[in-house]
This record gives sequence, structure tokens and C-alpha cells, in this order.
Amino acid sequence: PKSMKRSRDDVDVALKAHSTNCSSFVQILGLDTGDTVPSVLIVTESTRCIFNAGDGLQRFCNQHQIKMNRLNNLFLTRLDADTVGGLLGMYLTLADSGIKKLAVHGPVGISRFIKAGSGFCENRPEAQLEPSELQPPFNPVVVDSSLAVTPIVVLREGVAPCEEAGRPLVGSVAVSYVARLADIAGRFDVGRAKAVGVPAGPLFGRLK
Repeated sequence: PKSMKRSRDDVDVALKAHSTNCSSFVQILGLDTGDTVPSVLIVTESTRCIFNAGDGLQRFCNQHQIKMNRLNNLFLTRLDADTVGGLLGMYLTLADSGIKKLAVHGPVGISRFIKAGSGFCENRPEAQLEPSELQPPFNPVVVDSSLAVTPIVVLREGVAPCEEAGRPLVGSVAVSYVARLADIAGRFDVGRAKAVGVPAGPLFGRLK
């Protein structure tokens, strides 16, 4: 599903309106090298998203049989070689597996990086890398009805959040992310409902 940037109030509505009992988990994908950073994979029943794609990520996933199907969103904490070094290679593999679009969220400059690497992916014309540069007011990204990701952008002192002299300030911006799952409804306790005087009938159905 295509991700959308929304206000925080809209996120509350989107997540609560689709709250379901679903399983989810997080995996830390450690590449065990000194020139890259680990990736973080969030998996729900309906989607997957990953944070950072350092060099060797695709090989690591193949070796450890980590599935990347249903991966639609990549979030970058910095625009640097240790966070994007494995992006293009990973995307070629994703395209070959049938994924048609990958949204890449990150600091200003990610659009230029993807454009510069487009020639590397030109033999996959049916697939797209879709850059999404983080700009003020840094609203949450709704990945789907079960997951929203909010960026927290940290700027180097004295640096504007966008561009200076028409060029991205590589390394001047770092981003942390807060991932929020939809609220999970609790189970209806018939015994407690009766104990507080709730009559059996239509009200039980509304409470379940």
C-alpha cells in the first residue's frame, strides 16, 4: 500500500478506525562490519518496512533467509554511505521478486541520490524508487492501517533543514523514528460486565 503523510490527528483516526488483533515483531539485522550500520525491520501481518540499507544488507538477508516480500517503505536515518550503500542492490532484488514500488523516506538529498543511481536500475523499467524527502512540519507517515512512523529530525546547530546554496548538506541532518502500531482492542469480559450491571443483549454486542 502507498504510504501517506498525515497530521498527527489524522493518524489517530486512521489507526483507531482500523484497529485489529494482529501480530507484529521487530528484527535487528546486524551486518557485523565497521563501515555500515545495522538495519531494523518491522513486520506486521500486512506490511514490512525497514530502517537503513547499508552495504551487504541483501546478502545478509539471503544468508539468513529473511523475507523482504511486502516491503514497501524504507526509512533512512542519515544520507550517508553506511545507511544507503545497499539500497540499489536491494531494490534490484525486490523488483525481481515482484515489488513494483519502494518509497524511500529520508533527509533532503535522497531524491538526488536516487536520480544519480537510476541508470543502475534502468533494466527494471516496471519498478520505481519513490523518494520522499522529510520537510517541515515532519508529519507522520502512515504505512498502512496498522502502522504509522513519525520522524524526529535533528539538525546540526546553525543549519537550515533544507538546502543551502542549492546543494544538500550531507551529514547535517540525522533522523530518529517513532513507530506506532494501531491500538489492539481488548477482549470482552462477560463476567465483569454482568458484575457491574450490564444487561445481556444488544449492549453485549456493542461492547465486544
